[in-house]
Amino acid sequence: MKNLTKKISVLMVLALFAATSSFAQPGRGMGPCGGANYNKSQAYPAGNMQCRIPDLTEEQQTKIDALRVEHLKAVQPLKNQLNEYQAAYRTLLTADNVDTKAVDKLIDDKTAVMNKLMKLNAAHRADVRALLTDEQKIYFDRMGAGHGKGMAMRGQRGPRGNQGYGRGMRQGPGMN
Repeated sequence: MKNLTKKISVLMVLALFAATSSFAQPGRGMGPCGGANYNKSQAYPAGNMQCRIPDLTEEQQTKIDALRVEHLKAVQPLKNQLNEYQAAYRTLLTADNVDTKAVDKLIDDKTAVMNKLMKLNAAHRADVRALLTDEQKIYFDRMGAGHGKGMAMRGQRGPRGNQGYGRGMRQGPGMN
């Protein structure tokens, strides 16, 4: 009887494993982001490490790489500052007596940094776009204009606070 119970348990675990592995995400597709047309020599567009700009010259590649490094150097301190503001925000909101004036000031400071960050990102996109041909601009614009926006990796928060993949997923704690 014990032997039969063990066999049934093992079969159930295997069936569960087979069922969950069938929901695994597929690899690179055949679209502009990979598959048969995937070429490692093509550049990454600004901030998007998944799709690539087609038919870049060596000169364009070099200039885009230099712009990316310069941009990342400018943006990293601002992102670090935003993380510090977020931690301070959580600390202030979880205190026994919430200091609303301090919270308001922190929100103002954080949005000022976010404003700088958005301006730097827009300027960087414009600088990269200025190096591209009309055909390359089409790919570049498509990659930055909504491809993947609102999506989050499993277990991470997306821009709208949703957790999981895509829109329509449940809201995370405190994000209602």
